[in-house]
Amino acid sequence: KSFNNKIFHANLEVAINYNNITGKVSSILHFEPKEWYVYIGTPSNRGYVSVIGITLNSYFMVGNKIEPMPDLPGPVAEAFGKPSSRDESLTTSAKGFAVGASLEYGAGGTMGWDFFEAYGDLSIIVGFDVMMQKYGSSYPCGLKGWYLRGQLYAYASGSVGIRGSFKIKKFDCKV
Repeated sequence: KSFNNKIFHANLEVAINYNNITGKVSSILHFEPKEWYVYIGTPSNRGYVSVIGITLNSYFMVGNKIEPMPDLPGPVAEAFGKPSSRDESLTTSAKGFAVGASLEYGAGGTMGWDFFEAYGDLSIIVGFDVMMQKYGSSYPCGLKGWYLRGQLYAYASGSVGIRGSFKIKKFDCKV
């Protein structure tokens, strides 16, 4: 807090690490005469909770200084050829609000016997991001410079197989 400059800035970080539960979120509150924002996580530093292989991460931002819309998560972007048609120059210091969350799950394992084993893995990602930002009245879209956009995504990948040896021949069959 700076009384002479009329600035209030606070950082808060909460973390959990108990049995099979881990998590962390960073929050920032910033208020001054010409700039204010509240972050509960950000697209670049999401809060998360992870329980037995399932991870939920999220963020919420509001104010006149918010981060741009995040890119799609790595595996999702790779599956769609890394699409990006964003003009980030419009959003680097936009006013508005943003919220996003995703759920991720990954598992894999093997089960074996003397001469062969079965194996498999599974990866799932489901999420969304929504932003309403004021770009200015000269921006050609939106209502008086306010523009709402978002993205919704889902991704699943998995494989199963068997590997081992029969007599002196090794094999590995994966689907």
